[in-house]
Amino acid sequence: MKFRRVTLKSLSYGMRTVEDKLALRVSVAEAAPLRKLVADNIRNAIISSKFAPGARLKEHELVSWTGVSRTVVREALRQLEAEGVVANIPNKGPVVASVTPEEARCHYEVRAALESLVARAAAENITKDDTLRLKQIAVDLKKSFDRGSVEKMLKVKNELDDILLSMSNNALLNGFLQLIHARLAYLRPLVLKQGDRLRENVEEINALIDAILAGDGKKAAKAALTHVQRGADATLKLLTSDSVSSDQ
Repeated sequence: MKFRRVTLKSLSYGMRTVEDKLALRVSVAEAAPLRKLVADNIRNAIISSKFAPGARLKEHELVSWTGVSRTVVREALRQLEAEGVVANIPNKGPVVASVTPEEARCHYEVRAALESLVARAAAENITKDDTLRLKQIAVDLKKSFDRGSVEKMLKVKNELDDILLSMSNNALLNGFLQLIHARLAYLRPLVLKQGDRLRENVEEINALIDAILAGDGKKAAKAALTHVQRGADATLKLLTSDSVSSDQ
């Protein structure tokens, strides 16, 4: 299968810049429409905190990045708007959407239920290869904490999300959680900088990994639920303070 690789040299969105690290791989024989591929890449960039909340998603820059037509970019942005990931602001155009405290509460409620299902399925489906990958995640998690690196920890957490979703063998869960992660992405680094959340994350994720490695689906589901609920408490505390409103 042949791929056309289009890299992004340097596009500025608001106060943030997307570096060369971002790239779009488009298969000329891909069954999925280009709209979906472009929407997936923009959503993943939001999840990775490459686009800040409120940042304008300029059509001509997205065209340059993806190498597709304006029509396809518009369709992708409309899809993301329908998902709530992008907001269309009068006289400004498409921007990365932020969330209110009530929206965050609702998102976390759903996320807690879904990630509990993922954790249970992962524990029940674990293989030898999965065991090795999860043990490496635990090592990388400790390294990120020892360095006090929020960026590194977010990277490890994203990798863990991907691993657990692949272990769950449930594409529907994957789709739902991608939307929720995209909506909450900009809050994750802010929350991890609050109090002891960095340390607490390590403890909570280690408990989750231990339960999955033990093949204990019930315990894994409970560990995932606890992790998300504590994240929700920290997020809502942050959103109702002055710190987030002054940043946006």
